[in-house]
Amino acid sequence: MRLVPALAIGVSTLLLAGCAGSASGSAADDDKATTAVESPGKVKSGEAAEQAASADAATILESGFGQDGDYAWVTALVQNEGLVDEFATVTFNLYDEAGTLVASTDQVEGFTSEKGMTAIGTQVDTSGAVVAKVDAHLGVSEYGSDRDPVAQVAPVDGTVGVDGEWTFALQNGTTEDWTDLRVGIICRDAAGTVVGGGSAFPPLVAAGQPYLLSDSLIISTAATATCTAYPQVQISYE
Repeated sequence: MRLVPALAIGVSTLLLAGCAGSASGSAADDDKATTAVESPGKVKSGEAAEQAASADAATILESGFGQDGDYAWVTALVQNEGLVDEFATVTFNLYDEAGTLVASTDQVEGFTSEKGMTAIGTQVDTSGAVVAKVDAHLGVSEYGSDRDPVAQVAPVDGTVGVDGEWTFALQNGTTEDWTDLRVGIICRDAAGTVVGGGSAFPPLVAAGQPYLLSDSLIISTAATATCTAYPQVQISYE
């Protein structure tokens, strides 16, 4: 395990599918409950498939972790379909080789675009335990907001330098400034397995301008082959 320098640290009725074989929800607000539905693991067809495709939903596509000493980065890539201005809570359970639960943590992020992927992750102190497995569970709020969605920003693959530093070249191709941009990063090994990540929060990416994320830290394993940034523009509440 190693700490890899890279970019600034650092994707209802609800249909929610869990990663690592399970899914569960946690309340995003004292007054608003969340709903979590375990994935049935079956392929729908005909009319049922059409109804499922049209329903608002959030699903964990993949999850994983990277560790360096007493710290790990846990992350999940969440696919959102139609849940604008709702809050996703991902709870992570970390286990050692014997299957003992060594830590639990959660991270909350808001969905701002009508559809797309959000990388939701956080750093966790493992108190010296060596993590062997992470389970991720998803719950989403049911506010029913009528706020307008923002445009989804395409993921950006990183470039690693000779010193191990990852950089990500963002481009704001719109006529509006991106303020309080949230960027989740997921790193994978050569087989495509999630092996860590990070996050970044650029305060401003000006309209029509590029922005280079670099010179920070990502927690991942030595087997890291690729890192991808998933930028998300925040909804304005003015």
